[in-house]
Amino acid sequence: MRRALALLALLLTAACSDGRSSARPGGGTTKRDGAAGSGDGSAIADASIDDAAASADGSGGLDVDERGDALSAGDGAVFLDALSRPDADLPDSSSEDGGLQCGSISSVAGRVCSPEARDWIAGATVTLETMDCHGVPLTLTATSGVAGWFELDQVPPGTWTLTVQAGMFSQTYTVTVPQNGQVLIPTDQLCVRGDVVRVAVVTGFGDHIETLLTNLGIHADTFDGNSGWATSAAPFLSDLAALQRYDIVFIDCGAATTSYTSDLGPSAAQITSNLRSYVMGGGSLYASDWAVSFLALAFPQMVVPDLRTQASVMLPFQTTELAGYAPQTIAASVVDVPLSQAIGTNQVSITFPDMSGARSANWGLLDLSTTHADVLVQGQATTCSAGATTCNQSSSPGPVVSAPLAVRFKLTPANQQGGNVYYTAFHNIAQTGTGVSDILRWIVFHL
Repeated sequence: MRRALALLALLLTAACSDGRSSARPGGGTTKRDGAAGSGDGSAIADASIDDAAASADGSGGLDVDERGDALSAGDGAVFLDALSRPDADLPDSSSEDGGLQCGSISSVAGRVCSPEARDWIAGATVTLETMDCHGVPLTLTATSGVAGWFELDQVPPGTWTLTVQAGMFSQTYTVTVPQNGQVLIPTDQLCVRGDVVRVAVVTGFGDHIETLLTNLGIHADTFDGNSGWATSAAPFLSDLAALQRYDIVFIDCGAATTSYTSDLGPSAAQITSNLRSYVMGGGSLYASDWAVSFLALAFPQMVVPDLRTQASVMLPFQTTELAGYAPQTIAASVVDVPLSQAIGTNQVSITFPDMSGARSANWGLLDLSTTHADVLVQGQATTCSAGATTCNQSSSPGPVVSAPLAVRFKLTPANQQGGNVYYTAFHNIAQTGTGVSDILRWIVFHL
């Protein structure tokens, strides 16, 4: 009889636990005590999550219906919530000494959102500081997947602190976890804070990254890099102390540029030296298209533009030396795995226009063979023809080359926040589809 009861208990335990440990919304893997969990990306299709998420929504523009298949199990199976199971179906998880129960199958799920709840954030790190049934500190981590979903499983019961980190942006939340239950955090409670991250934008006529930041609910101080370069942006970049007041600095395409000539002015050497010191000190920097000249001067070993006749960037710099042809649209490959997982695709369409307000003629194509930054996005790009006086639709295009279209590098230790540099050859404006905006949103929350 005892042997039969033991066999029955074993069968019930296997039936109850089958397929649950790796199932989590958004495809985010869970780590326990530093050990990686299953990464199959399957998820729980849970009626209780659907009901709770619907009632917890109302975060101002974030519709829970955007989940799509985020909560669908990959094998088509449906796993009932532990709370809806008959008690007889649950394994006995009580400890032998009658103290805290071990073997909890509780879980915590939620979605990570941008400041002011305007967008979901994929690729954020979610950390839960807990304590196991023996009183030993236990850290559980997960990464938010497409549409911001994450799930932490095998969470001990108790009241714990959950931290969300998305680049420089973060949020904390106190969660109380029952024994063998599931907690769905309301959708507006894990929006990372924007008020504690200081952001500056050096504006230019060729791009408007500040528009994207506004759409994400992120405030930025702007310094005029177009008509007021000498009176606004140049003094700002020339002052290292002023730079260091900000956590992130964005430089738009077209900053310090007039009539295809980029000139940082008499403080050029000080500006490039300050940018190096700023990043080495933990600040993060982003630049697009023609602003490649800033990065090439400050980080010559990491960012090497493909130039038509010159060997390196010289000031004043003629942007017509840049080798990218316009107009063209590239079917680009997202080669960085975390990025492709976060945006849900490894292929994006990127437009390089030649039009008023978004001119990309002679855009900042990089030299793949000598650029030492990590490539995020790559594509087959049409270059300028040799000897042509123009490099747009009024001239014949040159050969097609494989080129990096988005890169990054880090100049501070891996475990230190900040110290990141990102460059995209493409603009935030004059794009079709959502691929470019998805990439740029991911970059913002990884700077």
